[in-house]
Amino acid sequence: VTTLLFNLNPLMRFDGYHMLVDWLDVPNLYQRSREQLKYLGKRFVLRIQQAKPAARTPTEAWLLPLYGAISIAYWLVLMASIIVYVAEQYLDLGVAMALLMFVMAVVVPLLKFGRYLLTDPGLYHQRARALMMTLALCAGVTGLLAWVPIPDRIRVLGVIQATQFRELHIEGVGEVVEIVATPGQWVKAGEPLVRLQNPQLEFEIQSTLQQRQQLQAQELHAITSAIANLETLRKQRSVIDQKLLELAAQQRALEVLAPIDGIWIVSELDLARGQWLSRGAGLGVLIDDRDWRFVAVLPQFGTHLFEGGLLSADIRIKGQQTINLVATKTEVMPFEQGQLPSPVLGMPGGGEIAVHPNDPKGLAAAEPFFRVQAQLPASDVYDEELRRLHGRLGTMRITLASSPLLVQWERSARQFLQRKFRV
Repeated sequence: VTTLLFNLNPLMRFDGYHMLVDWLDVPNLYQRSREQLKYLGKRFVLRIQQAKPAARTPTEAWLLPLYGAISIAYWLVLMASIIVYVAEQYLDLGVAMALLMFVMAVVVPLLKFGRYLLTDPGLYHQRARALMMTLALCAGVTGLLAWVPIPDRIRVLGVIQATQFRELHIEGVGEVVEIVATPGQWVKAGEPLVRLQNPQLEFEIQSTLQQRQQLQAQELHAITSAIANLETLRKQRSVIDQKLLELAAQQRALEVLAPIDGIWIVSELDLARGQWLSRGAGLGVLIDDRDWRFVAVLPQFGTHLFEGGLLSADIRIKGQQTINLVATKTEVMPFEQGQLPSPVLGMPGGGEIAVHPNDPKGLAAAEPFFRVQAQLPASDVYDEELRRLHGRLGTMRITLASSPLLVQWERSARQFLQRKFRV
């Protein structure tokens, strides 16, 4: 299938290209498209009046340069992709291919253009003006790229969270017999949320109490008639007492209490009367909806954020693109982190950070990162929406101090090399 699609691609001179030529009835499309691009440069950049176009019809006047520009861009992208793929396997070979592509795509065309300016007979009476136009254009483009500040923005992935929240996991095992609190309502710390029942646990407690009573009776008998067995019986009773303490803790865990003040958010799938819950089962989350934040992760190669400072940040939540949240305060923690704030930021959860395969929670990052934290404004407009969005993946667009495009491109290239090849 890949071979078929590649062969049918009209941007390369294979079967697809010849089919397009026949359909458009434009012979020698590939070569004439480049000649038309050269004509446009001569006619409108160098101002050479006697330049002749390759296009013969009004349709070809726009079709040829369009095809030429798209095919050249495709060739560059294709070659760059091949070089990156080869470099990931054999770095030295990839570097050699990159140098060869630079010579073919940049050095050779510049040499040809320079020879055209200096020796072409068609420029006999206009050579000085063509040289001046070329120098002016080069100076203008260089000045624009190297000196004119352009807005600089980066995007990082993160999650929206209530500043105060607590995920609920039950420590006991049992059947839900009573839902005391109402999901979606405010509860105070220490208030009961759910009560469970475990008949087997109650039976085990009664059985252990009977064992303890038997041991106490045996101890009394040993004091009067078999003092040598007393120490052994006391050790057995100590083990039973410890077991009773553990069973009592499990019994107390059958009543789930709110650890903090907040709104209890839980789905019907996680909680239903009569449902049997195992230890560690999730019972939703308690959130304090009066204060919100966005926590993002910044890979190590993004250390340029420490240099110029952050001007502003706005946030879009996945699946809620109509809501734009503007951060009131954004800061980058100047030390490395190893634990992700949420599993959705790791690759298994849909994020971009690699995690250790042996971590069942998906929170241990394979490489250190920096933590970016933004404070969100308290707004009644978003309160109801934010309650549902707690823990949702989003993107933060950070606006930095303006810088020239060359600076931004150099930084992007350096970060790409660091990310791909660790250089």
